[in-house]
Amino acid sequence: MRHWQFCLVVVLLWSTPLWATQQTITLHADSMNYNEATGDMHAWGSVEMISPLYHIQADEIFLNQANHTALLRGNVVVRSKEVSELLEGAGEQVLEADEITLDTREFTGSASCSVLFFSERHTLTSRELRKTGPATYEVQDSVYSACRGDAISWAFRMRSATVTSEEYLQARGVTFSLSGVPLLYVPYMIYPVKNQRQSGFLVPSFSSGNTTGLGIHNTYYHTLDDQSDISVFANVHTRTGLLYGGEYRYRDSAHGDAFFSHRRISENNTTVDDPDRFRTYATYGIQTDHWKFNLQYDRVSDMDFVKDYLKDEQAIDGEFHLFDNHRYWSHIALTHETPRLATTILVDQKQQYRRLPGNRMGEVSVAREPEISLVLGRIGDQWQLGGNLRTGQVEKDQITRDYDLIAADSGVRSYDYFDRYRSRYVYTGSQERVRSMQYANLSAFVAKPVHSQYWAMEARIGIRADAIREMEQDGLPTAFFSLDEQKTNAPWYRQDEDGFAYLLPFAQARFNTVEPAATFGQLRHSIRLEADFDSVGESGRTGSDRDLLPFFSAQPLGYRLYDDTQTTVLFVPRLVNTLRYGRATMTHSLSQAFAPTNSVEKRSGDMVSDTSLGFGGFHTTWQVLYDPHEDEALRQRLRLGYTIADALTLSTDHQYTRYRNAARNEPGFDYNTLALTLTAIPRWTLSAEYEYTAQEEHFQDSIRKLDPARGSLSALYENDCFYWVIRYSEDYTRGDEVDSSIYFGFGLRT
Repeated sequence: MRHWQFCLVVVLLWSTPLWATQQTITLHADSMNYNEATGDMHAWGSVEMISPLYHIQADEIFLNQANHTALLRGNVVVRSKEVSELLEGAGEQVLEADEITLDTREFTGSASCSVLFFSERHTLTSRELRKTGPATYEVQDSVYSACRGDAISWAFRMRSATVTSEEYLQARGVTFSLSGVPLLYVPYMIYPVKNQRQSGFLVPSFSSGNTTGLGIHNTYYHTLDDQSDISVFANVHTRTGLLYGGEYRYRDSAHGDAFFSHRRISENNTTVDDPDRFRTYATYGIQTDHWKFNLQYDRVSDMDFVKDYLKDEQAIDGEFHLFDNHRYWSHIALTHETPRLATTILVDQKQQYRRLPGNRMGEVSVAREPEISLVLGRIGDQWQLGGNLRTGQVEKDQITRDYDLIAADSGVRSYDYFDRYRSRYVYTGSQERVRSMQYANLSAFVAKPVHSQYWAMEARIGIRADAIREMEQDGLPTAFFSLDEQKTNAPWYRQDEDGFAYLLPFAQARFNTVEPAATFGQLRHSIRLEADFDSVGESGRTGSDRDLLPFFSAQPLGYRLYDDTQTTVLFVPRLVNTLRYGRATMTHSLSQAFAPTNSVEKRSGDMVSDTSLGFGGFHTTWQVLYDPHEDEALRQRLRLGYTIADALTLSTDHQYTRYRNAARNEPGFDYNTLALTLTAIPRWTLSAEYEYTAQEEHFQDSIRKLDPARGSLSALYENDCFYWVIRYSEDYTRGDEVDSSIYFGFGLRT
């Protein structure tokens, strides 16, 4: 009997106008009743109605053929693919309700106590719902959220709304609540309800600081297509004004990846010389089988712009262009690569800021315009040939400026108080020098790898050559480098009033043994020996400029760091010991430089000790550069870290550097960082970080009398629905007052 009823239902549904031309319907139920006179059907018990576009489940169903209606009751679930057939990219929609009335011709109707799932995350819960079209709904007394589960973290509660799938929700009488607490009311709202990226205003974030005042960070995000989008910023700061800008992102495997970011502000209520400040950063890269093109543009108005306006944003998204190391690099590079040869054309400019002793600041710009380089890959099996050639022109522009700080008791107005930290603009004097030179570098070598069962070595011999021509600036010569013909032992050299050139031989060898090991119970000890040998001819070049030295191929060998002692032959043996016991591992490396043929002083150079220890969640590294002649540590870095089950991380970083050479004997500089990160509390990340500095006469005093430099405390809470972060920071390095700031950010996960 049930089989006959099932077939009858199929015939009746085929007779309807819509389904007769579009769909075949299948009905399953535990029990059915059919009235042949009226054409009505009643089915109950695990009812399922299946068509190509719909899958309906309910406890019972009433079908009226004359009125083309269907009444579904009890645990009703309607799974619809109708929207995905109409809109590309849309997924299956699910409607759950206590009761649903349908028009079986147009598949429209109403539902009570319903929940509409647009996707795995987006839900619309309503007291009354009317389906007015394939992808449109009208709701009353509804709640919209991108959170699933019993506890909805954030939601929009609406008096009434109209929703179009994969487009927008238009609502009236809207209250935004977070964890059940009402926070904001708006009479009218438009909100995107899409599975893909959505355009619209992001939730604003807030900041407050001594230099910029109270800030409100506003962002409009707009999707252009599947590969690109843009963001527009308008951040209001009470003390400095409006910071505006935007970002553009494009990613496509066929046409390359592009990114552009610009932020600018013309500060108001200020007494400084130049109120315009900005940061521009852009990249583009594309690669084919043999060609590669890269572009990067990075410019900033001053050395503190990133610190003043972007330090809080970098804690959230971690984009490279938001970080500040006082170095900015712009370049264009075109490369053609084959297995044997690579050719590159490069134009670049490096911009660097330096704080100098006293009230001084230096700005250095080094630009290549352009450089062409050829790199020959190794050719051959037994004897290998390789090398590189590059030529170009470089210009260095260096400005040193003096400035005055605004005194604390100078009567400056409160809203101008931040000017005290912006001494980069209040200049009292400056010195500028420009150096420009053309260069050509050549390096060619033959190499021979040799190995046996117990050791391996590679020997390399070749030539290095440099040709330098220094240019005039404003009709004045800028000669800085020259050639001392009394000191050079180059087999060929030439010098005139325009420049010089030389050719030097060089030899290198790299040696290492196998790593024999001995086992004593659970203790395992292994040891190996490494050695480096370098020899290069004496060029006799005079003049020293660390920004221009990279444009020479022949560099002197230094075995006494932070000193003027150099050599033409350098031998550096290195002994590496490793101990393993259970989960614990310790490695120690000890090396010392020797200059066996140095004509000035035939003695050893600095010693380098590198120790690392790991045991479970504990790890430490200790690196020391030691001068055995002066019994003095020139540099030390000690890093400690301890992690407990990925829940608590404590780390310290101690750095000590002593600058010393024949011309100066300055005290050492000590830098320390203490950081604590706690993630043991579910969904929370708590972080604390403090930096200390000191200037001491000796390494043994390097951890005493530390002065605080910077500090920060932050708390991040995140779940599947939203996140918020609060960060407090202090900076003690910008005058006699503490520069403090606080930042609060909030975001919804949709």
